[in-house]
Amino acid sequence: MLLDLRMSLGPRENETVGRLMASGNYIGRWPLRNHACPHSMYSKGNYLKIYVVHGMFTCGKLEIGFGCVGGSSGVQMEDFIPPEPTWAPKERVHAFAEAIAKQVSLEVGDPIVPLVARLGGHIEYRDTPSNKYPESIIVREPNEFTIFLPTMTSVERDRFTIAHELGHLFLHFPVVRKKNPHCMMMATRWVDETNDSLKRTEWEANWFAAGLLMNAVKFREAFSSYDGDIPKIAALFAVSESAADVRKQALGL
Repeated sequence: MLLDLRMSLGPRENETVGRLMASGNYIGRWPLRNHACPHSMYSKGNYLKIYVVHGMFTCGKLEIGFGCVGGSSGVQMEDFIPPEPTWAPKERVHAFAEAIAKQVSLEVGDPIVPLVARLGGHIEYRDTPSNKYPESIIVREPNEFTIFLPTMTSVERDRFTIAHELGHLFLHFPVVRKKNPHCMMMATRWVDETNDSLKRTEWEANWFAAGLLMNAVKFREAFSSYDGDIPKIAALFAVSESAADVRKQALGL
């Protein structure tokens, strides 16, 4: 993978703006972890903007060096690895998601954006035409993550996408951290169709989203109350009609 590091003096004193370019896809910023040039304007308050090029980084250390007034310095940064599946069956993932919804007090139709903030994450919006990975999540720590959304999708789709990305956080990040204690994770909705492991993580994240947003018992009750009227059920759960229809089929209704 070819990486292009560009450093420039930031707008404020003691600030340096760094961009690690890779296909121009922005995926976050982190403090520089170096003790560089204590007598220069590069010494503190620095951050890097990270971009990824062809796919994802692999776990390891990325060594970046740059010059500054009075000497030279370097920064060591952990890079990203993709999610790993739990291989749990669909029913178990659904049950786990429903348990998480209960734990975080997410009721039927509740806004999900405030939940992201409560969990320590935040959401950023990106234009789809200029970005290959408009729907994705970067997880640095269990309570520090960023979800990326496109700017041209519906509220219902965004809500399901957020729930899907939270699936990666709750299901797959623990697996990643257990095997790679010091690594961060990046998951995208666009995966290599020949990679069965990544395809599985996407299925699991979808199952999680369905369970998080559409509790099985409450869905069955709504299905009965509305005589199977999918548009009304979808509106109640604040999801798309297609998501409600998939949940209906999964529950054998």
